[in-house]
Amino acid sequence: MFLVQCRTRPMDVAITHLALIHLLMLIIRVFLDIDILGVQDIWNDITCKAIIYLYRLMRSLSVSTTCLLSVLQATTLSSRSSFRVKFKHTSPQHSLWYFLNLGVFNMFINVRVLVSIGGSSNDTLDVRFSTESCSVSPTGYYYRILFSLVGKLWDVFLVGLMALSSGYMVALLWRH
Repeated sequence: MFLVQCRTRPMDVAITHLALIHLLMLIIRVFLDIDILGVQDIWNDITCKAIIYLYRLMRSLSVSTTCLLSVLQATTLSSRSSFRVKFKHTSPQHSLWYFLNLGVFNMFINVRVLVSIGGSSNDTLDVRFSTESCSVSPTGYYYRILFSLVGKLWDVFLVGLMALSSGYMVALLWRH
């Protein structure tokens, strides 16, 4: 778009961001599948934490970006007399700021993975993750509940926001 001098819209930035996230998720999934196929030479504690943290982070960012895209579509469809008109013509720089804030927030939500995921061990009490070489260490009850609750509430909030914006678009199009 920069080569042909087209003006980018906030929705274009959101779609590009979502495509990049899904591409990174596919690349990370290849690493997870390599372990399932039996190649275990690359796995250690740091690799396990990095790969699984990035996968969880990309999953959270995918949900957040999809929600933001749904809200951007709803504001684009809103009428000029609506109170959403001030958000209608946001610049792509505002969208980049939203993505940066969502990224930092999702990094903090998924930080528990860095603490609880470790390399392979011989302990029979470990719970296996989706790979043979990485295991989840038992963490404290309140610590586990706190981060699970925050993660689930964040997901419920985002899905609820998507449902509201989708319902608004359907009602707007039904009236039209």
